[in-house]
Amino acid sequence: MDRLNHHYSTLGEFVAAAEREPLNALKSSRDKSPIAKDWTGSATFEDAVKLAREGWPEGRRNLMAAIAEAQAAPRISPAITMDVAGAYPIAALAAAGDPCSMVDLSPVEDRVRPIVRLVIQRGGSSAYSAQEFTNYGAAVLSYVEGLEGAGYRCEIVASFAADLTNLRHMLSVTVKRAEEPIEMDRLAYVLTHTAFFRRIAFAVKESTPGVSEALGSSYGHSRSPEAGVETDPDQIIIPGVNIAKPGSNELKTARAALEKLGPVIEEQLKNKGMDPPPLAFGGGEK
Repeated sequence: MDRLNHHYSTLGEFVAAAEREPLNALKSSRDKSPIAKDWTGSATFEDAVKLAREGWPEGRRNLMAAIAEAQAAPRISPAITMDVAGAYPIAALAAAGDPCSMVDLSPVEDRVRPIVRLVIQRGGSSAYSAQEFTNYGAAVLSYVEGLEGAGYRCEIVASFAADLTNLRHMLSVTVKRAEEPIEMDRLAYVLTHTAFFRRIAFAVKESTPGVSEALGSSYGHSRSPEAGVETDPDQIIIPGVNIAKPGSNELKTARAALEKLGPVIEEQLKNKGMDPPPLAFGGGEK
């Protein structure tokens, strides 16, 4: 099976690629039927492009509510760092003449923060509902917020890895650089809106030489990226919505999705020598 890997450095470049003329007769990204509206979450392709360029304020509000429902927050303990000035001295170091004998209890965000590089699989089969995508996306972003609150800087790459006819394809786009803050309007659309996958990403595939020919009658079987083959060694792969079955309780709420997803991310963080933020879940029904 042949392989192709297409990566876009910015969301703007990704959307511009989606606006190219389709090379495949499938053209599901441009479908204006009522069924397509329900399936993609947008009436037209043009509506999906507008949301990608301008953000999705309504989605941000929905996402914030879902994140609040998930009730995931890191328990952050102050890290102990030695410096020339600080809260109190370590007597033995001071007596030895060490200039860095003071304990610095400044917040983690005031120091150099390590970078976590995340690859988030956004694809999923047609069997998943728009609400299940939203709940899963809210769970992912909730964990990202926990990482940033615990002192990490997160780089986010959205991926659409899939197996097509005789082609193993990796399509991806960087949607947040490590030094950038979390922009909810943009990430709400990228991580939770089905149009970003079923219109924008489909359109990129339709217009990409070498990929459009392999589409056949579908956009392929969605899967997680191959670690070390389609991703860099230091990247952490967050599997797609297909980590749980369509219609399952694990995707019924953002909190349930986070409880399913959290251990998967934590294991990878630990394998790379990082400390995952403990997540505290509030009460209430899942």
